Amino acid sequence: MGKLRAILPSKVGLKALAVGAVAVASIGIAGQASAASGDYSVNGARIWANPGSGGPLGLGYIGQGADVYCWNGEWNYHRNRATGVRGYSHDSVIWWSGGIPHC
Repeated sequence: MGKLRAILPSKVGLKALAVGAVAVASIGIAGQASAASGDYSVNGARIWANPGSGGPLGLGYIGQGADVYCWNGEWNYHRNRATGVRGYSHDSVIWWSGGIPHC
């Protein structure tokens, strides 16, 4: 039993692990909450590296969903929920609900 006791964490160690896990989970939830929920209004919406330039990184389609983080003039920085691609799409091809800050 002495060897087993040596590898098991103490009660204080377990409490510290639990507090750390809650803190990490809270940070992840807070980061997700800052995006507005949206979707593409057309099929084949281009997702650009920069507003209108840098080459398309991917395409967005109606129903894939988008997490919109901020806007920059007529461009919206977002993440395609289905593919995970992050970039800018023109205001005319994406919609969202709720307020978002300027990039």
